[in-house]
Amino acid sequence: MFAALTFFTRLPWWRIHRVPADSFKRLVAYWPLTGWITGGVMGGVYWVITMADLPFIFGLICALAARLLLTGALHEDGPADFIDGFGGGRTRERTLAIMKDSHIGTYGVLGLIVYVALWLCAATILSDYMEEYLFFVLFLGDIWAKWCASQVINFLPYVRREDECKIQTVYEPMSTTSLVTGLLIAFCAIDGGFGVALLGGLRVSHRRALGDCGSLGRHHAVARAVHAASPRRLHGRLLWSYLLTLRTHLPLHAEYRMDVFLIRHTSVDVPAGTCYGHTDVALRPTFPEEAARVKQELDAHTFDAVYTSPLSRCTRLAAYCGYPDALRDDRLKEMNMGEWEMQLFDAITDPRIQEWYDDYLHVAPTGGESYPDMQRRISAFLDELRETGHSRVALFAHGGVLMCARVHAGQLPPAEALRQLTPFGGIVRITL
Repeated sequence: MFAALTFFTRLPWWRIHRVPADSFKRLVAYWPLTGWITGGVMGGVYWVITMADLPFIFGLICALAARLLLTGALHEDGPADFIDGFGGGRTRERTLAIMKDSHIGTYGVLGLIVYVALWLCAATILSDYMEEYLFFVLFLGDIWAKWCASQVINFLPYVRREDECKIQTVYEPMSTTSLVTGLLIAFCAIDGGFGVALLGGLRVSHRRALGDCGSLGRHHAVARAVHAASPRRLHGRLLWSYLLTLRTHLPLHAEYRMDVFLIRHTSVDVPAGTCYGHTDVALRPTFPEEAARVKQELDAHTFDAVYTSPLSRCTRLAAYCGYPDALRDDRLKEMNMGEWEMQLFDAITDPRIQEWYDDYLHVAPTGGESYPDMQRRISAFLDELRETGHSRVALFAHGGVLMCARVHAGQLPPAEALRQLTPFGGIVRITL
């Protein structure tokens, strides 16, 4: 185990345990274990970056950079040598000589550029379907990839003798015990992870937790049953069985999902602390500058449909961003504040104002609508929107509308929603 950790990372494991030289020949079974560290660092860095509301592409680059620092670019050195060898070699001997050479050539440089570009493209495509759980996919993908790669030594012979190898070590084929050990290390993460990341997010029920315990029991039973069998015969059978088990975790058809971009209008030209709600108020003179920033961000996307609140502070922004014919829907208006409209909150003498401050989730403004009333109309709109079959939709609306939409999508609990109000000109993305 410590041999695998020492080989795959630059962390000072040697200070904890002195690793015998012959242990490096038997480290392959523990490759997936190192994936828990390298994949965990990647997923963790990406999660921290996205939680800071920074662009997800920046998070991906930082995640990849973190793995490069942790591993010393070990994962990238191998593909570079391989591409250099097969790109520049014309004979078997020349190809092997180039692959052993520590210097990198043109083919290797171009290959790494393509490799990083493909990695970023694949992660970007995945983010369209599972943006909230991409950090978990990065974690699981590293573990699964290491387990798959570790099987190569069980099926393919070495092309060099040990004294000719670049690292002066030839890995020994896995025994039954080491094969099952590596399988369990990888499967514990994948088995629990697919349910979390792909089939329902982080809402794992007690029933599923018990199911995972039962799954571990199944794996242990399999390990005991096959312990006496031939390792060579088991390699293919266990790999095939594992792939069949993974297939049961994945849906046969992709679940329909709709991405909704929620855009809040720019800042309004009213005194600070004014309760304006349903009222159609003017925008500040800084509208062109604020709207330009919104338009620049939206220009990177295309939408199947665009909707807007009928109030001018939303329709004006929609028109500026290139959607003058956006569909208007009264349900996208801000909360109706009733008799408190266009009064300064501090100047409202209605005794119900204190009740509303204390329990805005249930108390309605005098003559206005309550939060549950507004949540129902926004939820009804979003439920109807999902039935349209669109894949990507934009909504130009208000802070209260965005708050209710995020609650409907499960991004925020109602009690926290008001404290995370989207700023003027802000854009939030939800998935229905």
